[in-house]
Amino acid sequence: MTKRLAYFLTHPIQYQVPMIRSLVQNGVPLEVLYGCDPAAEGHTDPGFERPITWDIPMLEGYEHQVLGNTHEMPAGRTARFRAYGKRIKQALQNRSHSAAWVHGWGNPYSAVPHYSLAAINAARHASLPILMRAETHLQCLRGNPLRRMIHRTILRVIFARVSAFLAVGSANAAFYKAYGVPEERVFQMPYTVDNSFFQRRCLEASRRREQFRRELSLPENSPVVLFCGRLAPEKQPETLLRAMEKLSIGRADKPVLLIVGDGPLRSELESRANKSTANVRFCGFRNQTELPAFYDLCDVFVLPSDFEPWGLVVNEVMNAAKPVIVSDRVGSGADLVKQGVNGGIFRTGEVDALCSLLQPLLDDKNTRLRAGRESLSIINRWSFNEDLAGLRAAMKSLHLESDD
Repeated sequence: MTKRLAYFLTHPIQYQVPMIRSLVQNGVPLEVLYGCDPAAEGHTDPGFERPITWDIPMLEGYEHQVLGNTHEMPAGRTARFRAYGKRIKQALQNRSHSAAWVHGWGNPYSAVPHYSLAAINAARHASLPILMRAETHLQCLRGNPLRRMIHRTILRVIFARVSAFLAVGSANAAFYKAYGVPEERVFQMPYTVDNSFFQRRCLEASRRREQFRRELSLPENSPVVLFCGRLAPEKQPETLLRAMEKLSIGRADKPVLLIVGDGPLRSELESRANKSTANVRFCGFRNQTELPAFYDLCDVFVLPSDFEPWGLVVNEVMNAAKPVIVSDRVGSGADLVKQGVNGGIFRTGEVDALCSLLQPLLDDKNTRLRAGRESLSIINRWSFNEDLAGLRAAMKSLHLESDD
């Protein structure tokens, strides 16, 4: 029998909720303790520059509580950190939790600064084992040698308090190893999406694919390249736009670049696209239930980021059986993108390298279809089932789950 977990998240996250529900449905007793709920406050969701109302239920199907919305908490990062620490401590004292599970080690610029660190401190004082799941890999590290040394010193102290690490992929596991975490304390718990949801929605979308093409005014025989994400510098959408400009030269079937998302670079990108030889469509922000239609429509998906701890959009589009191309800074690439099999990996910012990966996929439909089938096969083995197995293995190692 599994003992009860307290799972600490800063706020309801659209990528986390389906996994949480799946774990609960498969017998893992857990309670999610959110720092805040931006939707209840009418605030902008962290990570986006506009108010977001997700079109999937975020607080249904699992036990949860919100420890304190931001308007209830003191101003200032230090004061807010202490206030959340007190509420976490009280929650752990009042409820029958046997372990604390934290996501990452905290973002000082979020609405709930260093929430995970506050949870780690409270769990340590309550003598509870701590499980950690995060996304960072070695390519995420930036700054001068002094900054990196300080980062390593701080994280070694934090990691010493963690009982088990839930690695979201091989690059994340390598990060822990590089920071001195013993291999026996690391358990694979892949970063996943609800595969069944996306496969079902993509199949439904395929029945009206041609109608959707007409709605977007896409040329009949032109291959479609999709970018989906925030239009922000770290996502490097301009790299993809420049590649599409090169690939459009001299082609009768000029490929179309669909850009789904919004952010600070949108006006700049639109201005460049208006003067460009590339055929570009800006589709704006689209919600979770709208995205499968774009995944189904595209012929190739590209994520050119120069900072991307994972990139769950890669998981999502692979459920539509599409080839994927990512930069070498995208954490999911190490596990989900097989060079020459279901797509490819290029060095971030290198337009010519991206063109060389895109060219054969744009030129030949059969090559695209073969690569897409491989994507679907890979993602079918990267699911909530693997999450459940990894979490249970970690809990058994900490004697939090019996063999019964």
